[in-house]
Amino acid sequence: MAAPFPSLVRAAAGSDDVRALLSARQREIMDLVARGLTNKEIAQQLGLTDGTVKQHLAAIFPKLGVRNRTWAVAMWHQASPETAPSDAAGPRAIGGAAPGLPGYGQAELASSGHGTGSGSGDRHGLREAGAGQPLADSAVVALPSRLVASVAVALPASDGDAHGDRSGASLQVAGTIIAACRAWAAVFEGDLRVDGARCVMVTFGYPRAHLDDVDRAVAFAETVRSDLRTRRGIAVRIGIDAGQDALCLCGDAILMSQTAWNSLMLVVQAEDDSVVLTPRTQRLLPSAPDGAGAVPPGASTWADLFARAPFVREAEAALAHSRISWFAVEAWPLPSAKHLLDAWQTSPVGTKTQQVVLRMPSAIDGDVEQVLLEQLRAQLPALGRAKQRAADLGWWLHALAQEGPLSVLVYGWHETTTFAALLSAAALDELANCPVVFLLGPQAIPGAPRLMVRSLDSRGRKPLVGKVHETALHDQAGDTSSYCPDIVALCDQIDTPGQKVLGLVLQYRRCTPQFLSHQLELSGAALDQRLDRLVGLGLVAQWPDGSIRLRDLRTETALRHQLSDMPKVI
Repeated sequence: MAAPFPSLVRAAAGSDDVRALLSARQREIMDLVARGLTNKEIAQQLGLTDGTVKQHLAAIFPKLGVRNRTWAVAMWHQASPETAPSDAAGPRAIGGAAPGLPGYGQAELASSGHGTGSGSGDRHGLREAGAGQPLADSAVVALPSRLVASVAVALPASDGDAHGDRSGASLQVAGTIIAACRAWAAVFEGDLRVDGARCVMVTFGYPRAHLDDVDRAVAFAETVRSDLRTRRGIAVRIGIDAGQDALCLCGDAILMSQTAWNSLMLVVQAEDDSVVLTPRTQRLLPSAPDGAGAVPPGASTWADLFARAPFVREAEAALAHSRISWFAVEAWPLPSAKHLLDAWQTSPVGTKTQQVVLRMPSAIDGDVEQVLLEQLRAQLPALGRAKQRAADLGWWLHALAQEGPLSVLVYGWHETTTFAALLSAAALDELANCPVVFLLGPQAIPGAPRLMVRSLDSRGRKPLVGKVHETALHDQAGDTSSYCPDIVALCDQIDTPGQKVLGLVLQYRRCTPQFLSHQLELSGAALDQRLDRLVGLGLVAQWPDGSIRLRDLRTETALRHQLSDMPKVI
């Protein structure tokens, strides 16, 4: 882990140091490259050949510690603020560092495999995001504003000379911190990068958006802090900042987030090893008095809901008789279902149980059970249990249930599997006679805005005839806000053909399956698969006349903002 640091220190060098690395001719060429000129235009302006310009660039990239034109431009904008384009997306869209803070570690990002091409892309290397459009490695894409939660974990202060060279001990500690952050970022689905030589930054919110980005950021921070302290004896300073921010991507890696700078400033100022939250992050947490978690369903309060909800009485009875109970929390809009799961943790019934919080990963190419098992293991020290690497998910749930009533809250959904399917038949049989409550959600439901809790059978399956507790919600059809976290999260779980289906329905408002199949050149089976997915997520509805339409005005407004750059299909 020590290898990247020399180039990272160079990436964080001052503007004079960066420009001093190049010759006068190379600085002249980089000034023109930073203004968006192509190799041919540079050659014509300087009286050189295209081959000579390419040779100069091939010599410039190693000196700057970058691998392609995009990163060279980003670093040059940091070194030469006067060359930054005025029409870039945002004042700090690429390399506009906050005053007094180092630039991002471009060398670390380059070493991660993003950006191997040499093309210039669009002017200034920046273009607007288009839904479903593939990203070239060297393309920098500006995204619409969305909720982002950034976690900064401070690296040990440099104990070397004035140039920032680190000692062997300092590098070893920094490597340990980075390794722990990288491992847990994979579990909690965060985007990680090393920021200069001062901190590790993990961002939640894109490319995989969820409804619980802030919650996952907090869980990640507490897990990393506990892991480093208990296993390595390392105390770290951690800061979390969350807010609605404009992002830039290069490939699938986040290049810039305004919240990241705020988190970095917070971490540098922190005095102890606690996890520090900014005020706006605290307002987004469910426990905040004016936060999102305090939004009641309709005119009721969450306390009233838990006092009279039939599923709560059913859960209490099952716990009293040492029986398992499964509940699926469904709603539209989806945040209401998430609020209910959040509120369970502080409800009269929930506080009498041990609580395990798991989050289903969105990626379909990983081991879902292993990810959930790592999340559970991270919570074992707080439950007074030591880790045992050989135990599987079902074994641990059964062991915890043997010690007393247990609540298992499972957030999110997965493309290919359900949570109950991850448990073996033997594990389900053992859990059947244990005091365990499973709450699964949020899941989208069709129809009018409402909140529903459905009782499942003892093996976590939806019965043919089951008990349903339903609460009507305020109709938000008149809500014209373009930013809806649940719609953003749903769109990011849909593949490219599915997003094209949404784009057509958004464009024509009312489409038949035959029209969609013809326009998108999809087979009937492929189209049915996408439509079933979109209907299941609650984004579209199939009307009695067979037409496909968007769910409501709120969905239409959010999708129009989300898919604004998608090319229209004629």
